[in-house]
Amino acid sequence: MSGLEINKRPTDIPNSAKKSRKHGKVPGVLYGKTIKNLAFEVGEIELAHEIGINGQHGVLEFSLDGENHKGLIKEIQKDPVTNKIIHLDLEEVRGNEKVISSVPIHYIGEEFLNKKGIVLQKEKDNVKEEVTDNTTNTKEVYYDCSFTKTYRVVDLLDGYIAEVPEMSYVVVDQYLTHSAYSHIITSELKKKLEVNKYYEFTYTLKGTTNNKINNIDDVLSYFSFNNAIRSDNRLKVLLEVKETDKLGMGQIQEDICKNK
Repeated sequence: MSGLEINKRPTDIPNSAKKSRKHGKVPGVLYGKTIKNLAFEVGEIELAHEIGINGQHGVLEFSLDGENHKGLIKEIQKDPVTNKIIHLDLEEVRGNEKVISSVPIHYIGEEFLNKKGIVLQKEKDNVKEEVTDNTTNTKEVYYDCSFTKTYRVVDLLDGYIAEVPEMSYVVVDQYLTHSAYSHIITSELKKKLEVNKYYEFTYTLKGTTNNKINNIDDVLSYFSFNNAIRSDNRLKVLLEVKETDKLGMGQIQEDICKNK
């Protein structure tokens, strides 16, 4: 059983979810036949660690009031600027009871097609999967690879103060994507960055996980705050950053460990 512990969150107190976040907790709701819409809170760092191991649509093991439970992640809400988890929905999984999970489909290579003026027609954006207490993914995948993507720094978010001193965020964009998003980064690496300059971000993946890495969000969920590989051989992602003068189509935009 994992060390993840959730605690009941009072619903009769105004703004209880906001108060949980203020104290480094993530508010959430646990659904189930035996547990009726239970409001809870869980440590932000501990939750991020477990999601890094089990994935954003996996089954979490946790304790509540001294009893062990399992819950399927139904929905994760993130702050659009900081990318921090701000709310979690779990559905209790018991024995052979089946729970239907909706798993999003991530289309790889769509950006390449768009550059050529080709529009990808998507018939569906998610698939349904039946999950029971005994259907958690036990097949481990070992990653030992790296890839590089080029970003322009849009904003250093200097006013943002993270709960973890070693962790920070910057806003970046990519050539031809026409959108910006927040990117987690260590505080030390952030000191090297300047607004409106281009940088090559090289990600090194090393270790094992039960989950397939499909997109950059999956990669960053394993990000190492101290830029070090785990001693237990679980997957961690290291990041190196260097400035580049390459522009436009000359920039490096590699696929995410395409051999996996």
